[in-house]
Parts: sequence; structure tokens; C-alpha cells
Amino acid sequence: MAQQPATAPTTRAVDTTPIDIPAVISAELSQLRAVLSDRDARQDVRDDAAIKLVSQEMAAKHQVVPMSVRGSTLIVAIAGSFAIQILLARPDMGALVGGFIPQTSIVTNPEMLYIALGILGATVMPHNLYLHSSIVQTRRYADTLASKKEAIRFATLDSSIALMSALFINAAILIVSAAVFHGTEHESVADIGDAHQLLSPLLGTSAAGILFAVALLCSGQNATLTGTLAGQIVMEGFVNIRLRPWLRRLITRLVAIVPAVIVVSLYGERGTGALLILSQVILSLQLPFAVFPLVSFTGNRLKMGVFVAPRWVQALAWTVAVIIAALNVWLLYQTILG
Repeated sequence: MAQQPATAPTTRAVDTTPIDIPAVISAELSQLRAVLSDRDARQDVRDDAAIKLVSQEMAAKHQVVPMSVRGSTLIVAIAGSFAIQILLARPDMGALVGGFIPQTSIVTNPEMLYIALGILGATVMPHNLYLHSSIVQTRRYADTLASKKEAIRFATLDSSIALMSALFINAAILIVSAAVFHGTEHESVADIGDAHQLLSPLLGTSAAGILFAVALLCSGQNATLTGTLAGQIVMEGFVNIRLRPWLRRLITRLVAIVPAVIVVSLYGERGTGALLILSQVILSLQLPFAVFPLVSFTGNRLKMGVFVAPRWVQALAWTVAVIIAALNVWLLYQTILG
């Protein structure tokens, strides 16, 4: 038998290129993070769609009144009550208009500055800035420039109406009090209870006291509504704490009620008036911490893009923010060192 010729053994080339182990691990982790992120994003979309569907079904089944409608109804009731009281009080219109012009005595008189900042805090409450910033996200708008512009336009309209309504209501309280009590033997009235009892006799109609009580009741309900919503937005959007609605409401109610109960227990009914003014001043002290970031963000072109605030709006906003902060610092200086 013929023998087959012997063949030389074959050798395979071995890749001796060193492997960058950290780079490989980093690439694998990056791919894993991308997969997880995509999965979470798709899950969030499904969750949001499910929540929206359930909310719509519950609203259709139980005829739930939207929060914005409730708030608007309360504001209309408050404004209407005080508008009727202003007509009954018949204030001096010249003095009324002159009262809106700031006086230098506000800065030099600590008591006037204290009350002025309390009015500011009650009118432009810092937590409402977070609330109105979040309301714009509840509107149905497409991911287009025109749709976003429309959403911002309606949000600006909502905020402007809310702030002007708050200004009117707080101004109406001062106008009615000055028109009814100034120049009379009851000029020193500073308690809400006494004011309620004296309004009807001085104005000559029992409707005055009833309207005052209705306005105060609606004001309390409106403040509770906005405070609860703002607390939910801050906890879920900033702190990322999600609680059941009843638990969140219980916590916010306790935070509001416990200090009031302590003051009433220690100082009686008369202490609630001072506590009310102090709480409004504290709101004013907190206002710069909400205004400065808001002005900074809306003036940042990287964040806002084409919706960045105009130069003149930024200049006006920064001026007002600095004035508010300066007045708060001056009040603290007078209170602590004065």
C-alpha cells in the first residue's frame, strides 16, 4: 500500500494583544445601565398612562371636581364677600389710592415694616410659587414649540390672576378695617373676633358680619387646599417622598395645627392674632429662597431655550427679589439687635 506523504503540523496565530479589563467592564456596565434606564423609562410611561386612565375613570365615576375649580370657587366667594363689604363701608377713594404708594416710614418704623412684610408674605406665599410652577405640567400639550408656548401663556395667566386676587383680598381687609374703624372709638380693634362683632353694628346691616365670616372660612379652606397641594409637589418632586393622600394630609394638618394649639393653650384666644401675623412674616422671610432660584432658572437660556425671560423682565425680577431680601434682613436686624 502506498503511504500518504506526511504533512507538516499546522499552527494557529495567537492574539497576544493585551485586553483592557477595566475598559471592557466599563463598556458592559454602560450597556447594562442603558438597558435598565430604557426599561425604567418605558415602565414610567406605562405607570403614568395607567395613573391618568384610573384618574379619568374615577373622575367620570364619582364626578370629582378638579382642584383648580374648587380653588377658583373659593377665591370668587372671598373676593365677592369683601367687594360687598367695601361697597357697604364706602371708603375715601382718594385716601385709598394714596395708600398704595409706599412710604419711607415703612423702613424707619419697625412695627410698620413688620406688618408690611406680613402682608407681603400673605399675598405672595412662597409655596404657591412651587405650586404654580407645577400646575403647568398638568395641562395637555404636545411636544411642540407652539403647544409649549400656549401652556406657558395659560400658566402665566393663571399665576397673574391668582396673585392679583390675593392682592385684592388682602387690600380689601385693610380697606374695610380702615373705613369702618378709623376715627371711631373702636379704632384700636386688632382682633378678628372683635372686628366680626363690630362690623354689623357700625355698618348697620347684619350681612356685614356674615360676609366677613364667610370670607374668613373660605380663606381658611383655600389656604389648606393650596398648602396641601404645594406640600405634595415639594415632597414628590424635590424630596422624592411619596405618601398615601390621607397620610400626607394628616402630616400637613398636624404641622399647621400643633403650633396653633400650643399658642392657644399658653396665651388663650388673644395669642392667635399675634401667631397669625408671625406666620405671615415667616412666609415673607422664606420668600427669597423661592424667588431667587425661580428668577435664576427662568433667565437661564440653557434651561429655558427660546422661552428664556426677556432682559427687562430679568432686570425687574432681580430688583424686586433683592428689595424683598433686603427688607427681610433689615427686619431681622431691627428685631435682633434693635
